[in-house]
Amino acid sequence: MKVVFYHSPKERCQEFTAHFMKGVRAHGDTIENRSINGDLANSQDCAVILGVKKQRLFEQLIRRGTPMVYIDKGYTREWTHRRIAIGATQPTDYLGTWGKPPDRKAKFGWWMDPWRKRGNHILLAWSSPGYHLHGGFPPPETYASQVVETLRHYTDRPIIYRPKPNQKKVHVAGTELSMDGSSVEHDLADAWALITVGSSVCLQACMMGVPSFVLGDAIGKSLGNTDLSKIESPYLSNDRIRWLNDLGYCQWSLDEYASGEAWQCVRPEVEGLCLTNNLTGGSDGRPIKRHG
Repeated sequence: MKVVFYHSPKERCQEFTAHFMKGVRAHGDTIENRSINGDLANSQDCAVILGVKKQRLFEQLIRRGTPMVYIDKGYTREWTHRRIAIGATQPTDYLGTWGKPPDRKAKFGWWMDPWRKRGNHILLAWSSPGYHLHGGFPPPETYASQVVETLRHYTDRPIIYRPKPNQKKVHVAGTELSMDGSSVEHDLADAWALITVGSSVCLQACMMGVPSFVLGDAIGKSLGNTDLSKIESPYLSNDRIRWLNDLGYCQWSLDEYASGEAWQCVRPEVEGLCLTNNLTGGSDGRPIKRHG
């Protein structure tokens, strides 16, 4: 299989690139290193994109029917690990259906409190302007205002607004701002529910038993709450254990990428997509040539 790896020139991206390329080659695949700002490769079985949501590149891959793997900062929110998803920027569509064992969940120390039946406020954990633009959503504060207006038809609970930590804090009418330096755990401690567009705060909420309402493509979407009119009666999924087990296989350390263990996990899925495209052609109708 021929893989093309797209990434930015940042130092940490260059470091990760060396690890990832080593792991791919360990499985006998070829891999080409290419700038995220460059042109789409003419010949590739799979495109791997590191940490940059380039709409033009995504659209070109979709048109050609080229399988995509997306890698970004880990769900532990540390650069020692990177998350990985097949066909999208998050593994939302297959979480809870993969049937993975619980070993990696245990390795990360992920636990699970019972679903919370009491709580005070609603936490809005928002995403970056870039994520909103990529997903076709209004700018963060504008969208937060719209969500607050919608919520007021269904609840009078206090609402705490938590912008992405590296974004400037702007007050949104009808909310209280999360305190400076406040941890996710603190903001969720007495929460009735979490509402997010694409934040991985869903993971912490799931472990603490706080229902998540997902408006974009955050990992908690498959747990079943997307309708804000149900804010006072959220669905409490019975699939959390399977969901968390699968999520453990969507996050890997640098050493695991370098050894090829991470690539070994996603490779069969990618190879299956390559075979399908080889038989049926891409979304633009042209056959996809196989390599290797």
